[in-house]
Amino acid sequence: MSWRKRRNSMSAMNGTDTRTVLRSLPTFCAVAETGQVRLAAAELGEQQSVVSRTLARLQKALGVVLFERRGRGIALTEAGRRFLPYAQESMRQLDAGLGELEHHGSVGPDTLRLAFQSLLGQRLVPSLISRFRATFPDVRFELTQGSRRRGLQLLEDGAVDLALLSSPPRMPRTTTIEISGEPLVALVRTGHPLVREEPVPLHRLADEELILLTPEFDVHQLVTDMFASVGRTPRLGLSAEDYYTVRGLVEAGLGVSVMPPMPTIRDQVRELRIDSPMARRTIGAVVHEDASRPALAEFVRMLEASGAEGAAG
Repeated sequence: MSWRKRRNSMSAMNGTDTRTVLRSLPTFCAVAETGQVRLAAAELGEQQSVVSRTLARLQKALGVVLFERRGRGIALTEAGRRFLPYAQESMRQLDAGLGELEHHGSVGPDTLRLAFQSLLGQRLVPSLISRFRATFPDVRFELTQGSRRRGLQLLEDGAVDLALLSSPPRMPRTTTIEISGEPLVALVRTGHPLVREEPVPLHRLADEELILLTPEFDVHQLVTDMFASVGRTPRLGLSAEDYYTVRGLVEAGLGVSVMPPMPTIRDQVRELRIDSPMARRTIGAVVHEDASRPALAEFVRMLEASGAEGAAG
């Protein structure tokens, strides 16, 4: 039942505006949880007589008896016990809503320093910044792109507030947030025989000369581990320090590669699915635990929500 219908139903039943009920919820919860009007009054900063009158108005509004005398205190009746969890949940939701408004209202002009792996600059970074600035337009971003190793070093040195990268590690005094997963694909020149074997078996890739990024990129270790899982060692050929260089070498027919997909690139390179559950990497963020600045705290909350949405999807 909607809130409007519930309000009309209660008003018709009791002849009382539900505003009385709403105003009385903190008092009801305090008395129910302490078991004494005196203790509840002290907790609320009210006179005992005020607390007693509030309870009387609430019981009249609901048309039921919520409390009964027991020894030197009072206890909930059956009706009171049934009503209590709903009253407590209402208070929790109200507190959460007020907290949301407080956080939102406290974010003023600020600059967030963000490091990210170069390939994430194609879609993920622009998408996150656009989404965040739609809510907090006064927040600016200072961007630094490069390798995964460089991003982690900048974070450790305090030169950036957070780093967006693949395979986010657990580091002292930091929080790690998983945002999404990303497949690894085989890169081959158009017309290569492996095009007809998609998804490509790992043993077939192991027979090819492999062009990889240098070891400072996490893809290098991920690919090595992937081949090790089937007892094979890749035939390493050329290596490069840039995604685009790797694609150029593949396009020239100098070998094949395993990389994250780059669907917006138009060249003579085909991206093929790999027949392995290990052909995947995690994208996430590493943030200093002392993320107390309102703008940074809100950005972290958005990243956590993005990760939850990705897991649900």
